Amino acid sequence: IEGSIEELLPVLKAMPSLTCLYLKGNPIVTNVKNYRKTLISSLPGLTYLDDRPVFELERKCAEG
Repeated sequence: IEGSIEELLPVLKAMPSLTCLYLKGNPIVTNVKNYRKTLISSLPGLTYLDDRPVFELERKCAEG
């Protein structure tokens, strides 16, 4: 995946069953400030991001 987070997020949001996402090593990761927080707050069904689970406390902090 190349491009911007603005292009990627609508594609990911269109997948409501998405629970696991691995983008580690992808160039888009380095172009997004607060990458993990951005994805967790934008994708409520996400339970696993890259090599770590998404915990409820982390989600609350990302959404806050």
